[in-house]
Parts: sequence; C-alpha cells; structure tokens
Amino acid sequence: MRRLSLHCNQRKDLARNMSLEESELYTRQGRIHKYRKHSIIFTQGDPPGNTFVVESGMIRTYFTSQNGKEFTKGFWSKYDVIGAPDIFGHDLRLISAEAVEDSVLKILSYEDLDILIARIPRFAHNLISVLSCNIRSVTTTSDWLGTQPVLARVALTILLQSEWHGRRTEDGQLCLTHLTHEHIALLVGATRQWVTHTLAELEDTGAIKCKKRSIIIY
Repeated sequence: MRRLSLHCNQRKDLARNMSLEESELYTRQGRIHKYRKHSIIFTQGDPPGNTFVVESGMIRTYFTSQNGKEFTKGFWSKYDVIGAPDIFGHDLRLISAEAVEDSVLKILSYEDLDILIARIPRFAHNLISVLSCNIRSVTTTSDWLGTQPVLARVALTILLQSEWHGRRTEDGQLCLTHLTHEHIALLVGATRQWVTHTLAELEDTGAIKCKKRSIIIY
C-alpha cells in the first residue's frame, strides 16, 4: 500500500534535548500510573485536571453522542500527550480516554505543568511540538475520512495507523496489532460488517494480510 505522511515522524519525547538537571526535574514531577487493558482514564464531561503522557501501551480517545454512539477520535502511544484541549482550561472534558492495552502513563497536574514550563523552556517547546502533531493527526484524519467511500476510508485508516503505531515483523513488514475490526469501524464511521468485508477486499489485492490479532501491510 502507498505510504502516507503526516510529517510528524519525528515526534518528540517531552524530555528530548534536556540537560541532565532538567531531565531529573521532569522525572520528579508528576507520578507514574499503570492502567490495565480497558481501564477508563477519564470520561467525557469530567472536570479538567491532569494531563497524561503515554510512557508505554496504547490509548484510545473517543466522543460519545447524546444517543450513546461512540466516535473514536484517535489512538495514542509512546510520547503522545492526552488530555488536550483541557490542559489549562476550565470547561468539562470533551472526550473520553481508555487503555486499549496494558499501559503506563505519566500524570501531570496543573501545578506540575506550571513548574516545568516556568523552569524548563525546552519542555514548553517539546510540549507544543507534540500537541501540534496530535492536532495535525486528528485534523488530517477527519478531512480525509469525511470525503472518501468506505474502501478508501479503511485503507487510509490502516496507512495512517501504521505510520503512527505500526510495529515491524521479523521480515520487516509493518504490522498493526492495536486495531480490532470494531475499532476501525468506529474510526471510519461504518459498520463492523462493512469493515470486515472491506478488509477482505484489500487482502484479495495483496495489499494486506489479516491474521487473528494483527494486520500486516505490504
């Protein structure tokens, strides 16, 4: 499948390019928490508060409509920051977040962020860089997926997710392990049955290979 790019391949660790002293301060601020698979991190409508930095694992953010239907906004992995746009706001949270797999997150309070931004200009620079990539990802995905038929939406979703979260197999192929058919359906706005049918079409062309818990991209 043709590779795409969001020009965010060099996503930055929030501690990137810090001095040893600055890195130690960053490490001391906040706290580390482990979330088991399917754990809810925060819920749409909650008061704003903490910001979360993904240390490992995979997080899904989603919006729930008034009729109870979920719309997946994105998947986030190592170095990503979740909790925006409520980092310094006072309005209720706009989306929810859950752990797709066992995950470890660094939790930063308002006070932690104030200290880090005031004392480490490089931290502020890195935070803006990470959030800019997140916004670009969500905006680009929404634009593309809002104008394409189901087959193209599924293909684009697989390509984008492989760019951000793909893992290499032993023979060097990109492999997605965090997306179920239901997750793809929520991302593209289609039924699970349509996604299963579309994946079979893509597999018939030789673009992908579907296994029990993974999608290999050629």
